[in-house]
Amino acid sequence: MLGDSFIEAVQVPFADTAGQRLEKKLNARVSARWEVLNFGVSNYGLGQFLLAWQQHARDYQPDVVTVMLAQIHLLRTLDRHEAGAFAATAGRQLALRPTFELVGERLLSRPAADTAAFAAAQDALIANEFDGGRSRRKQVPFLLPLFARELFAAARGSEPAATTAPVLQPAQYEVLFDINLRILAELARDARERGAQLIVANASAYCGDPPLVAERLNAFCAAERVTCIPFADDLAALNATGIDTRWPHDGHFNVAGNEALAAALGRAID
Repeated sequence: MLGDSFIEAVQVPFADTAGQRLEKKLNARVSARWEVLNFGVSNYGLGQFLLAWQQHARDYQPDVVTVMLAQIHLLRTLDRHEAGAFAATAGRQLALRPTFELVGERLLSRPAADTAAFAAAQDALIANEFDGGRSRRKQVPFLLPLFARELFAAARGSEPAATTAPVLQPAQYEVLFDINLRILAELARDARERGAQLIVANASAYCGDPPLVAERLNAFCAAERVTCIPFADDLAALNATGIDTRWPHDGHFNVAGNEALAAALGRAID
């Protein structure tokens, strides 16, 4: 499984991550022994998924490769910077993502310049603020707004979109799609040549993207014979029945969201 923090899933116990739940589902239905490996890295996008595949994941010779995509994953392909989210790194911009650009018809990547600084900041954070653990629940200073938000969501019987994605100009979308669909094509080609099935979980609508994003991803997958599952529809169906699929305090998948992803991928695997 290639992905970002939604796949990394430090917000739930390891056994409840989508990867572990998918592994359990697959091994319950077939005689072959499945192992699901999680290559999720927080704040990564599609371009970085390709690099993770090329540098690490493909060495394990997988039978299936999965990615969950929305507009944010396309934008991160081009944006090398990420702002610090904790007190020790507040306001600090680090170039922590290797990025891609088109030079003529050539797709070129640039390495992340601040990898060592990021690793040092992460180690300090884990040691000093997380007490050595893999996650820490976000501190909420006032309970009343949180309670009101949860009550409002319950009254609606569904969740709002996980994010409100920015709407770009048409020319910006063309650049975004041109680079990212080339990257997705490269991932699909390399996976296919190695005998692996590529599955794209389209979560665009769930992330509040303009319809164009989901449409272009669907059209690409149809043209390239890539399995594409309408994962946003699965999440919306659960939300409509009153089942929340993300945490109210940070927007990542809760246990139900991870289970939904595992179930959707399990249905798509041959």
